[in-house]
Amino acid sequence: MTKINKINISSLRGTDMSSHNQPAFKKNALCLAVSGCVFISCLSPIANALEIEEIVVTSQKREQSTNDVGMSITALSGDTLKELSIDDVSDLAIVTPGLNYSDSGSGTPVYTMRGVGFNEGSLQATSTVGIYNDEVAVPFPIMSNGPMMDVERVEVMKGPQGTLFGRNSTGGAINYIANKPTEVFEAGMTFGVGNYETYDAEGFVSGSISDAVRARLAFKTTQSNEGWQESVSSNDTLGEKDKTGVRLLVEADLSENVDALLSLNWWADKSDTIAPQANQRAWQRESNTAVVNKIEEYWSIDSRDDNSIADWTRNSDFSRDHEQKAASLTLNWHINDDLTLTSLSGFSNFKDHGSSHSRDGWGGAPVSDPEIEDLINNLALANGYVPESYLTNSGYTIVADINAFSQELRLSGSNDTVTWLAGAYYSTDKVESTTRLNHDLASNTNTEGGVGGFQRINYFTDQEGESISVFAHTEWQLTDQLNLTVAARQSHDEIDFEGCSADIYGDMAQLFNGIFGTDTQQGECYTILHDTDPLVSGSRPKNLNEDSTSAKLGLNYFLNEDVMLYTSYSRGFKSGSFPTLAASTDLSLEPVVQEKLIALEVGVKATLFDGAAQFNAAAFSYDYTNKQMLTKTPSAFGSVFILANIPESKINGVEFELQSSPMDGLFLSLAGSYLETEVEEFTGYTQTGLTPVDLSGSEFPFTPEFQFTALVNYEHDISDNLIASIGADVSYSGSTQSDYASSEAPLDPVFELDSYTLLGLRAGLRAADDQWSLILWGRNVTDEFYANNTMKSTDSILRFNGMPATYGLTFSYNWF
Repeated sequence: MTKINKINISSLRGTDMSSHNQPAFKKNALCLAVSGCVFISCLSPIANALEIEEIVVTSQKREQSTNDVGMSITALSGDTLKELSIDDVSDLAIVTPGLNYSDSGSGTPVYTMRGVGFNEGSLQATSTVGIYNDEVAVPFPIMSNGPMMDVERVEVMKGPQGTLFGRNSTGGAINYIANKPTEVFEAGMTFGVGNYETYDAEGFVSGSISDAVRARLAFKTTQSNEGWQESVSSNDTLGEKDKTGVRLLVEADLSENVDALLSLNWWADKSDTIAPQANQRAWQRESNTAVVNKIEEYWSIDSRDDNSIADWTRNSDFSRDHEQKAASLTLNWHINDDLTLTSLSGFSNFKDHGSSHSRDGWGGAPVSDPEIEDLINNLALANGYVPESYLTNSGYTIVADINAFSQELRLSGSNDTVTWLAGAYYSTDKVESTTRLNHDLASNTNTEGGVGGFQRINYFTDQEGESISVFAHTEWQLTDQLNLTVAARQSHDEIDFEGCSADIYGDMAQLFNGIFGTDTQQGECYTILHDTDPLVSGSRPKNLNEDSTSAKLGLNYFLNEDVMLYTSYSRGFKSGSFPTLAASTDLSLEPVVQEKLIALEVGVKATLFDGAAQFNAAAFSYDYTNKQMLTKTPSAFGSVFILANIPESKINGVEFELQSSPMDGLFLSLAGSYLETEVEEFTGYTQTGLTPVDLSGSEFPFTPEFQFTALVNYEHDISDNLIASIGADVSYSGSTQSDYASSEAPLDPVFELDSYTLLGLRAGLRAADDQWSLILWGRNVTDEFYANNTMKSTDSILRFNGMPATYGLTFSYNWF
């Protein structure tokens, strides 16, 4: 049997990240390692035999095995990501039970961990799962969409964070760690080709510039010339990729005791946006028969369980235009062997130059139809509206600019019995966005031959946020067998927000002026300020000011050198949030307040059979207060989105993982999670409901009860210089839902998200000295259908489907 080996990571803070004495390609290459409950484990096909890898963390300048840390961490090496063809967090969620990804419909990813998520697509909505690049916070999920390039590893930490990381989060955190510069020259290139005419290229060059300075330049580009989505109404396709990123790292020894790491990062994404599949019609105003009949004349619903089936307005360009620049600087002053002062500064700028999204799953109605002119509002035509060749039911275009800055200063130290760190954190961010909503032909926006529609409107967001906190984290070795962790963070968060909706063509302004007696002109904000007398329209500044105290108390008890029991109490917060919505009154723009989660967790970590197997298990219980959610409420124009807090809810769950290397070359892993979620107190609306109902007892959306992952890999030396491998991974996700429901409001079957099983296969050939490798791989090789979101849009219920079968060939060559 194969015994456990050790590698170094930095899951805890205060870590010495220097790696220039460790050539990257000399490390075991395919490793998924464990801390707490981890689900895909260590796989090292570049080693002579597959081995279970035990992670060693080096918090506060001392090595610490993950089996000695009472925390749940999933760590995936960069080579693991390549081997499993994981390119982004949506792929990461497939192989990590407990982590879920859904498409918000606006290009903003939604991450849910252990049932804790915030299904909100606004650019300025923070996530319940904190995202970090080398410990620098990524403040908004839209900024996490860059290419995953030259990654040393990814660490997924579960449960409330905040005592060790700068942005509080209730679900967990994901930290991407880049490969660092090396002292000796190294370089590598990876080329890939796949179906849908997909081509990948990734490379790096690393080495010393002088005795005290090292640098590493990396890049990655993904291009595809054939879309994977097929239009129902035309021969068009959607889903082409065009994403490129570049990163420069410079590491310097400024003196004998001071070192610095500068990171400069740029990426751009001009890929197609994803179109939905219309599942069924759901009219906002069915009594508007002229519009309803005209839409039905051209709208053919195709809701087949086929990942590729979707639809979007013909002759339209639905694509992203994202660009991000980021820089960070880490300074470490090693005052002595036991004391280090660290400064971590980060700046990022994200721009959406004009991304367009389909939100109806419909090919549109032709403007050439003579009856269309009466339906698209004469006033709009009179004000210069020149319709395109096809009219959309629902779509939008976003232009945005986000700037973010963060600064952390911390002091860490240790002695024979105590390790500690303490510090302060400050961050500020500014979001400016304009969203143009297109309702060319919709049942609630068009009136035959008259005024009162709102075919196209703009809604604006101008938000500034500021966060300041102080924190401390201490670990005591009480006895040879018992360790105590005490940690806390006191935070103050403030958000200044201003937003409104403006009528582009003047028809909406005329309608509101007639109803409310306002004097709104074309192009001005029509949003009614609800408490003015007489009523006026416009925008009003809003402020959200909150304080919170995150905390952790943990005990680790070592039965012997191979078995540890742990328990922890954690309290985490996620700050409040304002929406970006089409608002008829300023009440629609009210924020949700901060949510709080109290977590109790117990677990065991056991190394078995002299290191040839590892078993981890955990059970946890969450008390969830003011869970944030995006919901709907009725209005004069049908149901509209708003934000709301759920007063009380709870989550209970268990996780397990068993991994083994029973013989040289063979690795096996089985892992899974079980979750129970329940809303304990909430009265609100379902996505299609127009009256408030008691939703107590509802399960959480996007939270499968069961998730399992199994993996097998086998390697064999076919000659002294050549190693072959073959492997498979299976991921199962149980059924869940995309809406709240209860005995008073049973779940509409259209909002059910069925269970699915994804199979991945791979076969590889590589040189024994790791200089080159060739991998044939396939993802979802059975072409299993699965959807990650279903939502009510304007006149339809939409489904966002997962990727169909993908496969490809990847070749890598390294110089070292």
